[in-house]
Amino acid sequence: MKKLVLLFITTLILGGLFAAPLNESFSDPTFPPSGWTVHNVDGGQAWIRNTSSTHYYSAPGSAYIKYDYSSTHNDWLVTPCLVPSAANYTLSFWASHYNNYPETFKVWVSTASNAVSDFTIQLGPEITTTTTWTQYDYDLSAYIGMPIYFAIQATSLNQYYLRVDDFTGPDLITYPEPSNHVTGFAATPSYTNVKLDWTGSTGTQLPVGYLIQAIRVGAGSYAAVADGTPVAYDTDWSDGNAAVTVPHVVGANTYTFSGLISNAAYEFKIWPYTNDGADIDFKVDTPIPTVSATTMDATIYAADLPYLQNFDSVTPPRPS
Repeated sequence: MKKLVLLFITTLILGGLFAAPLNESFSDPTFPPSGWTVHNVDGGQAWIRNTSSTHYYSAPGSAYIKYDYSSTHNDWLVTPCLVPSAANYTLSFWASHYNNYPETFKVWVSTASNAVSDFTIQLGPEITTTTTWTQYDYDLSAYIGMPIYFAIQATSLNQYYLRVDDFTGPDLITYPEPSNHVTGFAATPSYTNVKLDWTGSTGTQLPVGYLIQAIRVGAGSYAAVADGTPVAYDTDWSDGNAAVTVPHVVGANTYTFSGLISNAAYEFKIWPYTNDGADIDFKVDTPIPTVSATTMDATIYAADLPYLQNFDSVTPPRPS
């Protein structure tokens, strides 16, 4: 096993796959962030992003989970793959609960994958939070040179809100660009929405997410797509264009653009990518999957109305 781990690390080093240290404050509207994973094992409330100043440690957002009435939380928030080093082996984050309802959580490490079943190493005791934001630090020096995943497991029952924010820690591992583009990219318009569907990219290197850019034909323009430069998240259609990022799902994927103008032509392009921030790596080989759609016409024309005669007002003929 040690030889396999050493071979894996050597491959990573030769491939140049080490990136910047973990630094996540949930600034991007996409949740979970690139490379992160959420597991909602109990089937109730799940980890989501919150942008209320009541619920974050630093602007503009945090990760938080709401109470379940009848089931104990078994909800996991998992980091991307990390490699602790002698220079950086401490993972830190801030946590608190809301309004005098103490929350509990456990912290775990996996040396295999980000699947719940692989988190077999618990770090320290279960934590009970306070209303004051508190920083929690975990020593990962036992895993120097090893690829690991770090997870927070929410474990409370019917409390209120558990909030976590501002993660810092060991180096992330970056990955090469996705092997392939998506397939089956299609658009279904309604009056003010366009629903996009596609089959997720396949191949040796899967994406962590997709960048979708949209323009209103004749009014908008596409932002340049280049490795190392994320395209800003933008759902304001006032300039005729929009851009979103969505997590990769194996198989069927979907996203709906809303707030569109009726009876207008739109065009959509999609790029799979790996990593994020300065390490983002897009699949830019042409042709880029592209689809067009025209929203439905909401205007009601008189010719389209059914003929109606209810004889409420009838002028009888004059007698001869």
